[in-house]
Amino acid sequence: MSNSTRRKKTGRHAIWWLQAAGLKLFWGVSARLPPARASAFGRRLIGWVGPRSRMHTGVLANLCMAFPERSPAEIRLLGAEMWESLGATLAEYPHLRTLAGEGGGSPHLEVRNLSGVEDLGGNGPFIFISAHLANWELMALAVRHRCGRPLGMLYNPQKNPRLEAMIQGQREAMKSRYIPVKNAVHGLFRSLRRGESVALLMDYRVKGGDLIPFFGVPATTSTAPAWLAARTGCGVIPVGMERLGDARYRLTFHPPLYMEACDKPAREAIDAFTGQLNERVADLIRATPGQWLCTKRRWPEEAMKNVPGRRTST
Repeated sequence: MSNSTRRKKTGRHAIWWLQAAGLKLFWGVSARLPPARASAFGRRLIGWVGPRSRMHTGVLANLCMAFPERSPAEIRLLGAEMWESLGATLAEYPHLRTLAGEGGGSPHLEVRNLSGVEDLGGNGPFIFISAHLANWELMALAVRHRCGRPLGMLYNPQKNPRLEAMIQGQREAMKSRYIPVKNAVHGLFRSLRRGESVALLMDYRVKGGDLIPFFGVPATTSTAPAWLAARTGCGVIPVGMERLGDARYRLTFHPPLYMEACDKPAREAIDAFTGQLNERVADLIRATPGQWLCTKRRWPEEAMKNVPGRRTST
């Protein structure tokens, strides 16, 4: 190993250690506060730090792409709201079990079921989709409670192994099976075949994914939900999450969408159904745009080259 490679590795490990130490301190303070005060603490802290960080230009660029009709002042306001929402979400990790409530009943969480499905557990399994909205971790836990059994949940592991271990430790409250995004489709398929519902967030950029319109602009998108729906006949239920205040939320189950069951679905059918799902996810974001976590570039670089604040995180 060369000296430059060794220095880079040492520097990377030092950064990882500092990130983990900072998160441990942050969670230590949050855990000692009641849920609402913890939420307010995170909202104020990250709400101040975030707009001053290098990632803020990426946030503004994504918001400009999603909402081209908004003025620069409105985009800046949405960006500031996003950092506050992220801060509150991070501070709420130690309180996830309390926020969701044992058995799904909680004064912190209002649940609306617009899906038309009386029993989300008994009539499943289903494929639940959403975006990184408000507290997406609480959303996953609340969905798991409504299903009455563990979920197969797709996730993207952190590059920092220390952070990854800490986050997975907090996710133990979910009592579900987390499936890494790489080569995950067959794992999700097996979960559905066992009668277990699965949950995915669809608003992230997928390397090598199909270009499917998202907010009207082609973006690499996972076709896994469409493929799973076609192979199993399971309905796809969009789920909305809205922050109503500090440690207060509304969770909404929307009507399911279906594909005709087919062992070998045509790519055109998969892409068309994925386009429908992307539009539903965009609608969820439009409902609360300031609560959408959008720090990483969502659209291809070529599509974003002329967007103000186009220097987005990769």
